[in-house]
Amino acid sequence: MNDPLGSVGTEVLNIFMYVIFTVFITSLMVGKLPEIMSLKIGSREIRYSTLSLVTHPLLVIIPFGITLLLPQFMTSFVNTGPDKITQLLYEFATAASNNGSEVGGFVTNQPFFNYVDGIVMLLGRYLLMGFQLLIAQSFSYKKPKVQVARTVDPGSFLFGFTLFFVMILLGLLSFFPILALGPLLAFAKAFNLFILGVIP
Repeated sequence: MNDPLGSVGTEVLNIFMYVIFTVFITSLMVGKLPEIMSLKIGSREIRYSTLSLVTHPLLVIIPFGITLLLPQFMTSFVNTGPDKITQLLYEFATAASNNGSEVGGFVTNQPFFNYVDGIVMLLGRYLLMGFQLLIAQSFSYKKPKVQVARTVDPGSFLFGFTLFFVMILLGLLSFFPILALGPLLAFAKAFNLFILGVIP
Protein backbone atom coordinates (compact mmCIF):
# COMPACT_ATOMS: atom_id res chain seq x y z
CA MET A 1 0.00 0.00 0.00
CA ASN A 2 3.10 2.19 0.08
CA ASP A 3 2.22 3.86 3.38
CA PRO A 4 3.70 3.72 6.93
CA LEU A 5 6.76 1.49 7.02
CA GLY A 6 6.90 1.97 3.26
CA SER A 7 8.94 4.44 1.27
CA VAL A 8 10.96 6.98 3.21
CA GLY A 9 9.59 10.51 2.98
CA THR A 10 6.48 9.79 0.92
CA GLU A 11 4.16 8.14 3.44
CA VAL A 12 2.32 11.39 4.24
CA LEU A 13 1.77 12.10 0.54
CA ASN A 14 0.40 8.61 -0.05
CA ILE A 15 -1.84 8.72 3.02
CA PHE A 16 -3.21 12.05 1.78
CA MET A 17 -4.36 10.26 -1.39
CA TYR A 18 -6.27 7.82 0.79
CA VAL A 19 -7.68 10.72 2.80
CA ILE A 20 -9.02 12.41 -0.35
CA PHE A 21 -10.50 9.12 -1.56
CA THR A 22 -12.07 8.40 1.85
CA VAL A 23 -13.51 11.91 2.15
CA PHE A 24 -15.08 11.44 -1.29
CA ILE A 25 -16.61 8.08 -0.35
CA THR A 26 -17.90 9.17 3.06
CA SER A 27 -19.32 12.41 1.65
CA LEU A 28 -21.25 10.48 -0.98
CA MET A 29 -22.54 8.12 1.71
CA VAL A 30 -24.08 11.01 3.67
CA GLY A 31 -25.19 12.95 0.59
CA LYS A 32 -22.82 15.90 0.98
CA LEU A 33 -20.32 17.57 -1.33
CA PRO A 34 -16.79 16.27 -0.64
CA GLU A 35 -14.57 18.90 0.97
CA ILE A 36 -11.23 18.89 2.73
CA MET A 37 -9.58 21.88 4.42
CA SER A 38 -12.47 24.07 3.19
CA LEU A 39 -11.63 23.14 -0.41
CA LYS A 40 -14.08 21.30 -2.64
CA ILE A 41 -12.89 17.96 -3.96
CA GLY A 42 -13.76 17.80 -7.64
CA SER A 43 -13.48 15.23 -10.39
CA ARG A 44 -9.84 16.11 -11.13
CA GLU A 45 -8.72 15.42 -7.57
CA ILE A 46 -10.63 12.14 -7.48
CA ARG A 47 -9.20 11.12 -10.84
CA TYR A 48 -5.61 11.84 -9.81
CA SER A 49 -5.95 10.26 -6.37
CA THR A 50 -7.46 7.13 -7.92
CA LEU A 51 -4.63 6.96 -10.46
CA SER A 52 -2.15 7.33 -7.62
CA LEU A 53 -3.78 4.53 -5.63
CA VAL A 54 -3.97 2.20 -8.64
CA THR A 55 -0.44 2.88 -9.90
CA HIS A 56 1.38 1.32 -6.96
CA PRO A 57 -0.32 -2.11 -7.18
CA LEU A 58 0.19 -2.12 -10.95
CA LEU A 59 3.90 -1.40 -10.50
CA VAL A 60 4.08 -4.51 -8.32
CA ILE A 61 1.74 -6.87 -10.18
CA ILE A 62 2.93 -6.26 -13.77
CA PRO A 63 6.65 -7.08 -13.25
CA PHE A 64 5.61 -9.89 -10.90
CA GLY A 65 3.51 -11.47 -13.65
CA ILE A 66 6.19 -10.94 -16.31
CA THR A 67 8.81 -12.63 -14.11
CA LEU A 68 6.52 -15.63 -13.53
CA LEU A 69 6.31 -16.10 -17.30
CA LEU A 70 10.11 -16.24 -17.68
CA PRO A 71 11.33 -19.66 -16.50
CA GLN A 72 15.02 -18.73 -16.77
CA PHE A 73 14.62 -16.34 -13.85
CA MET A 74 12.31 -18.55 -11.80
CA THR A 75 15.03 -21.25 -11.63
CA SER A 76 17.28 -18.91 -9.63
CA PHE A 77 15.11 -19.37 -6.51
CA VAL A 78 16.39 -21.59 -3.71
CA ASN A 79 12.94 -22.18 -2.21
CA THR A 80 10.00 -23.70 -4.03
CA GLY A 81 6.24 -23.41 -3.89
CA PRO A 82 4.57 -20.52 -2.07
CA ASP A 83 7.87 -19.25 -0.63
CA LYS A 84 9.02 -18.47 -4.15
CA ILE A 85 5.89 -16.39 -4.77
CA THR A 86 6.34 -14.56 -1.45
CA GLN A 87 9.97 -13.68 -2.19
CA LEU A 88 9.15 -12.43 -5.67
CA LEU A 89 6.21 -10.37 -4.39
CA TYR A 90 8.38 -8.80 -1.70
CA GLU A 91 11.09 -8.02 -4.26
CA PHE A 92 8.81 -5.86 -6.41
CA ALA A 93 6.69 -4.49 -3.54
CA THR A 94 9.76 -3.02 -1.84
CA ALA A 95 11.06 -1.71 -5.16
CA ALA A 96 7.75 0.06 -5.81
CA SER A 97 7.90 1.44 -2.25
CA ASN A 98 11.45 2.74 -2.89
CA ASN A 99 13.04 0.51 -0.24
CA GLY A 100 14.72 -1.98 -2.53
CA SER A 101 15.20 -4.64 0.16
CA GLU A 102 14.72 -8.34 -0.41
CA VAL A 103 13.85 -11.48 1.52
CA GLY A 104 16.72 -13.43 0.02
CA GLY A 105 16.57 -16.99 -1.18
CA PHE A 106 17.21 -16.21 -4.82
CA VAL A 107 19.84 -14.53 -6.97
CA THR A 108 18.69 -10.96 -7.58
CA ASN A 109 22.00 -9.58 -8.83
CA GLN A 110 21.04 -10.21 -12.44
CA PRO A 111 20.60 -7.64 -15.21
CA PHE A 112 16.88 -8.42 -15.47
CA PHE A 113 16.12 -7.78 -11.79
CA ASN A 114 18.47 -4.79 -11.64
CA TYR A 115 16.82 -3.06 -14.60
CA VAL A 116 13.25 -3.95 -13.67
CA ASP A 117 13.73 -2.94 -10.03
CA GLY A 118 15.30 0.34 -11.14
CA ILE A 119 12.39 1.13 -13.45
CA VAL A 120 9.83 0.18 -10.79
CA MET A 121 11.64 2.34 -8.20
CA LEU A 122 11.74 5.30 -10.58
CA LEU A 123 8.06 5.05 -11.47
CA GLY A 124 7.03 4.23 -7.90
CA ARG A 125 8.59 7.45 -6.66
CA TYR A 126 8.14 10.04 -9.40
CA LEU A 127 4.98 8.89 -11.16
CA LEU A 128 3.07 8.94 -7.87
CA MET A 129 4.58 12.31 -7.01
CA GLY A 130 3.42 13.59 -10.40
CA PHE A 131 -0.19 12.72 -9.60
CA GLN A 132 0.16 14.28 -6.16
CA LEU A 133 1.61 17.49 -7.61
CA LEU A 134 -1.31 17.66 -10.06
CA ILE A 135 -3.69 17.48 -7.10
CA ALA A 136 -1.74 20.22 -5.32
CA GLN A 137 -1.90 22.37 -8.45
CA SER A 138 -5.64 21.82 -8.73
CA PHE A 139 -6.15 22.77 -5.07
CA SER A 140 -3.99 25.89 -5.49
CA TYR A 141 -6.48 27.33 -7.99
CA LYS A 142 -9.42 26.93 -5.61
CA LYS A 143 -10.52 29.49 -3.06
CA PRO A 144 -11.35 28.20 0.41
CA LYS A 145 -15.04 28.49 1.15
CA VAL A 146 -16.40 29.84 4.41
CA GLN A 147 -16.75 26.95 6.80
CA VAL A 148 -20.30 26.74 8.09
CA ALA A 149 -20.67 23.11 9.06
CA ARG A 150 -18.29 20.30 8.24
CA THR A 151 -19.67 17.69 5.91
CA VAL A 152 -17.13 15.10 7.03
CA ASP A 153 -14.77 15.71 9.94
CA PRO A 154 -11.32 14.31 9.02
CA GLY A 155 -10.26 14.64 12.67
CA SER A 156 -12.95 12.36 14.06
CA PHE A 157 -12.45 8.81 15.28
CA LEU A 158 -15.09 7.56 12.85
CA PHE A 159 -13.23 9.05 9.89
CA GLY A 160 -9.96 7.56 11.13
CA PHE A 161 -11.56 4.14 11.37
CA THR A 162 -13.07 4.55 7.88
CA LEU A 163 -9.69 5.63 6.49
CA PHE A 164 -8.01 2.57 8.02
CA PHE A 165 -10.75 0.31 6.64
CA VAL A 166 -10.43 1.82 3.13
CA MET A 167 -6.64 1.36 3.18
CA ILE A 168 -6.93 -2.29 4.25
CA LEU A 169 -9.74 -2.98 1.78
CA LEU A 170 -7.89 -1.47 -1.20
CA GLY A 171 -4.74 -3.34 -0.23
CA LEU A 172 -6.60 -6.65 -0.02
CA LEU A 173 -8.41 -6.08 -3.31
CA SER A 174 -5.11 -5.28 -4.98
CA PHE A 175 -2.91 -8.06 -3.62
CA PHE A 176 -5.16 -10.82 -2.25
CA PRO A 177 -4.79 -13.19 -5.26
CA ILE A 178 -0.99 -13.03 -4.96
CA LEU A 179 -1.12 -13.27 -1.16
CA ALA A 180 -3.34 -16.36 -1.45
CA LEU A 181 -0.74 -18.06 -3.68
CA GLY A 182 2.22 -17.01 -1.53
CA PRO A 183 2.24 -16.15 2.17
CA LEU A 184 -1.29 -17.32 2.99
CA LEU A 185 -0.68 -20.71 1.38
CA ALA A 186 2.66 -20.99 3.17
CA PHE A 187 0.92 -20.16 6.45
CA ALA A 188 -1.74 -22.80 5.79
CA LYS A 189 0.89 -25.44 5.01
CA ALA A 190 3.05 -24.54 8.00
CA PHE A 191 0.22 -24.87 10.52
CA ASN A 192 -1.67 -27.66 8.75
CA LEU A 193 -4.72 -25.49 8.15
CA PHE A 194 -6.04 -27.64 5.34
CA ILE A 195 -9.47 -27.15 3.88
CA LEU A 196 -11.10 -30.58 3.78
CA GLY A 197 -7.76 -32.12 2.89
CA VAL A 198 -7.63 -30.37 -0.48
CA ILE A 199 -4.22 -28.81 0.18
CA PRO A 200 -1.65 -31.65 0.31
